[in-house]
Amino acid sequence: MFLLSAGLSLVLLQGPDSLTLHDAVTRALTSRGQVFAASAAVRRARAERRLAGQISNPSATYMYTEDTPRQHASIQQSFDWLLRRGADRSAAAARQQAAESDSAVTTAQVAADTRQAFYRALATSQSLALLSEETGIADSLSAIARQRFDTGDISQLEADQLALEAARSHQALS
Repeated sequence: MFLLSAGLSLVLLQGPDSLTLHDAVTRALTSRGQVFAASAAVRRARAERRLAGQISNPSATYMYTEDTPRQHASIQQSFDWLLRRGADRSAAAARQQAAESDSAVTTAQVAADTRQAFYRALATSQSLALLSEETGIADSLSAIARQRFDTGDISQLEADQLALEAARSHQALS
């Protein structure tokens, strides 16, 4: 989360309108590993559902002996799949629905995290601009306070308070 926020902060600080919210969410959904893993889980569940409905293949054997009858051919088909097929298909369908739900939740969480990081980076950018303006105003007030103190209009305490405010704004900006 922190890395995503830091990355978005860097992109936003490069210039105005360098990254939109839609672009940030689209990039996150197309490049995050969690989304790929959720998508792979859905594809796996779909494949398992297809396999759950398949009928087992019959097995064929052929034997040749010296005794009569000389040739023996047999085909065996297990019918236990008739008892299990419905339950297997239902279980596979439930696993597929669970995987699809998990994928939707993961996608929504990645999108929400990206939105949060985007707005945090945007707020950081705006805060930096406001702090920069505040520092300029504090420096101006401190310079005016020094001149007024030199002329005797204000006390040393008031001049020091404005100087401390300018120092505090510089520290906040850094």
